This record gives sequence, C-alpha cells and structure tokens, in this order.
Amino acid sequence: VATPAAPPGAWFTCPMDPEVRELEPGACPKCGMALEAELGAVALLPTVEYTCPMHPEVVRAEPGSCPKCGMTLEPIDASEVYVCPMHAEVMSRVSGECPKCGMTLVMKEAEAE
Repeated sequence: VATPAAPPGAWFTCPMDPEVRELEPGACPKCGMALEAELGAVALLPTVEYTCPMHPEVVRAEPGSCPKCGMTLEPIDASEVYVCPMHAEVMSRVSGECPKCGMTLVMKEAEAE
C-alpha cells in the first residue's frame, strides 16, 4: 500500500514519541523510527499554535494550560522556524535545543526570492 504524499505545511511526528514534531520527513531523533505526516490535520492547520514558555516542546492548536506545569500557553508566530546550526534537518516552530547535539536552535533566515 502506497503512503499518501504529505500536503505542504504538514508536520511529521513519531508514532512512539508524539512530542517529536518536525517540519520535514526523516527519522525520529529519539528512537530512530520514521516520522509520519499528520495527514488530515493540515487542512485544518491553525494559523496560530500555542506553546508553554517553560516547555517549548508542548505545542497545541488551542489556548489552554501546559500539561506539565499549568502555565498559560502563549501564541507562536507561525512565520518563525528554528533550526539547529549543525543539523539543518532539525526544525521547530519554537526555540529549544537540538535533540541530536544539544545546541540551541536558531531562527532560520528568510530565503531570498
């Protein structure tokens, strides 16, 4: 059975570690499993996502409280993409550390048109 192509803007997640969310397909940095596209979610992809200021790995489609600490989730600027300086395949919509090397993710430069 062929795997359907991922629509543009799809997030890719790990079946074993659903907190791992990448902007491109590849292997999970925690367990090595192939990341799977969140099919069906893209059509309803929110223009605003929310994250915890203390736990940037917590990303939700709706406002609410962080499940780890209870802090109020804050909106994420969807135009911001953070990447690892050493592992360009590691991307996130929130700042944090690279799961492969621990370096701080930096904001991706806008591509020239």
